[in-house]
Amino acid sequence: MAQLDEKIKKIMDLSPFDFYGGDTKYIACVGENGGYDQSTIYDGFNDAVSLMINAVENRQTAADCIVYPLLYAVRHCIELFLKNVLEKVRYLKAIKNHPKQFNELLSLLRQIAELQEQQLFDLDSMTESQKLNINSKINSLEEKKQRLLTIIYKDDDKSTGGHDLNKLIELIEASYDVDERIKTLVQTFVPVLSQYRNIDPEGDMFKYLCDINGKPHFKSQNIQHVSLKLVQMQFELMSGLFELVIEKLSEIVKEYQTGTYTKELSRHQIECISKQMPEPQFYTEKMSEFAESIKQKYNLSGHAFNRVIEIIKNHPEFSANHGEEILVDPLRESPLRESSLTLFAEAAFGLTEWENVFNKLSNNEKAALFAFSDISGWRYLEKDGTYYSEMFTQIYEDRLKSGIDLYSIIPEKEYKYVIKGMKKCGQLQFANQLIRLEEEMKKEEQS
Repeated sequence: MAQLDEKIKKIMDLSPFDFYGGDTKYIACVGENGGYDQSTIYDGFNDAVSLMINAVENRQTAADCIVYPLLYAVRHCIELFLKNVLEKVRYLKAIKNHPKQFNELLSLLRQIAELQEQQLFDLDSMTESQKLNINSKINSLEEKKQRLLTIIYKDDDKSTGGHDLNKLIELIEASYDVDERIKTLVQTFVPVLSQYRNIDPEGDMFKYLCDINGKPHFKSQNIQHVSLKLVQMQFELMSGLFELVIEKLSEIVKEYQTGTYTKELSRHQIECISKQMPEPQFYTEKMSEFAESIKQKYNLSGHAFNRVIEIIKNHPEFSANHGEEILVDPLRESPLRESSLTLFAEAAFGLTEWENVFNKLSNNEKAALFAFSDISGWRYLEKDGTYYSEMFTQIYEDRLKSGIDLYSIIPEKEYKYVIKGMKKCGQLQFANQLIRLEEEMKKEEQS
């Protein structure tokens, strides 16, 4: 018995929150080691619901035993989902109210990333003085970043809503003015939460038999049965809806991270305005009427309207929407030559060996062709939604740095994607040239 007591004591003296090695399937990575956020915890409770339902179906447990933890896991998923939505909405609100500071922040983050990359790949060849210099630059930029973040989040409401589902919903609904699409998204999921937000708003009912006053939760509400099958069906429907809402919200966040917006309007709204804007030859005739209609529709001041027009005129994609084409930044200094596009087309349609063409193109032209193809999104799961046109310069510069070889771009496979990327970035002159070359070469092939 003494030996057994010693073994028990040895086990109980160990902390499960320390690392002892062993079978990795039993070891969970958390904290700084886990890469956790609310969505990861949500996924865990979501899995727990499925596991408990399966246990009932396989008769590994009884419905009476599992009902409390099951309902608690369902309700906690709802709470975590609402907190995820609230976090994203507050982020949007903070950056929407400070477009100037957020664009400065984007620039700082790019500078920090470039220095950290240099630090990572060139460390062995650096002198101590160079290492200190880079560290000093990074620290200086980090300080500026923190100052900007303080400004951006200075008006942020720190209220978390606690565990109260109704309070969380109210906090989300209070941010409808951030973006018109938020209200539409919220109104899709709020109705399906009625069974839980009204019966257990504060999260106690499925944890304890009684409330803090000793009043039995279920008995006081005259609830005598719980259909776990219906719980399962409703939760599966809710989970699918939650996933869709978070996906749509993440897309909106990604859109704002381009930095193309004003305090009044989103990128999406500015894009819509650019498509309605009169073409340059009709400015004098139609601009005044257009300005008044837009100011009235979006409740804009004259200054706010002028800011939108300035963004459109300096934005390659939006400028092209109303017939005024401007080059993307990298091509202003190193334009694509017409002869190079012709060679690219010849390689794409088998009239010339790609290797011969590749050696005749400048690195800048190769990087531009790669960037146009890549920004179309064909390589990625999100397809067209992978990138906004604002990312062209970053893709171009990254490819220049990492280098381009013969297989970085395959003309016969990527020709249509290069055209798609050019159109996406408002480079219609180049896109139309490739389309014209394709038509000419197909005609030659037929004749």
